[in-house]
Amino acid sequence: MKIFKRIFLVLGTLFIIVFLFFGFKFGGTLYKKYQFEKGLSNTAFDTSFSEADYKEAKNLENGDILSKKQFEISEIPPIWERVSKDDKLLKEFDYLKEVNFYQIVYKSDSLLINGFIAEPKKKGKFPVIIVNRGGNKEEGVSSQSKGFYPLLQFSNLVKEGYVLVASCYRENDEFGGKDINDVLYLTQTVKKIEKADANRIGMIGWSRGGIMTYLALKHSKDIKTAIVGNGPSDLFPLIEEHPEMESRVCAKLIQNYEESKLSRGKPTRHSLETIF
Repeated sequence: MKIFKRIFLVLGTLFIIVFLFFGFKFGGTLYKKYQFEKGLSNTAFDTSFSEADYKEAKNLENGDILSKKQFEISEIPPIWERVSKDDKLLKEFDYLKEVNFYQIVYKSDSLLINGFIAEPKKKGKFPVIIVNRGGNKEEGVSSQSKGFYPLLQFSNLVKEGYVLVASCYRENDEFGGKDINDVLYLTQTVKKIEKADANRIGMIGWSRGGIMTYLALKHSKDIKTAIVGNGPSDLFPLIEEHPEMESRVCAKLIQNYEESKLSRGKPTRHSLETIF
């Protein structure tokens, strides 16, 4: 009996240690997320749409800008912390002094969509790059920060003479469904930006943003060139490698995913075009 008691004591101790370790780790992650989102409160990223906004947007065309507000990245604490030290821009981000940032709201179908613009402070007409973010199921300030970070990462291109535009996508994600319109209509939004040359539009997409880029190229002739990084073009091999993707992302976000899959049997390879 003493042996069994010792075994249970050791196993119980190990269980408590493991529970505490993962509990603190999970709790720490949640706390960091809370602190991050709290830092975005009352900033340009903290927006909501009222009934009056939708009423005002009723007569707008797709891609038209409802509102455009300039902001300084020093006003966004979680972002400013990443590009500065002692309240001054780090040397590698010094070029940001020559960049103007704007938060915009534009129309896409019957929805209002958040987005961002980064443009040179100098005068002129500049070619445009639409930046498509990765990730899914983001809402509120998290959606805005997720949309802004890729634009910030590529903002050194503004120094080279480009205007960058990014969409936060509609928050009821479809992972390449109607949300692709949020990207396509940016080609119309560009025409409303004074410094943007709407005849020279390129696109960059990473991960889920790569999917959006592929689909945008399929549906629009306005995009002259594009770069895709880590963007899946064949979902079934991706699912075979990461099975959790099917239940957590594809089945939840892609409309009629199960019906589409069953109607075609169980192929080993499947292009995006046959799913969307």
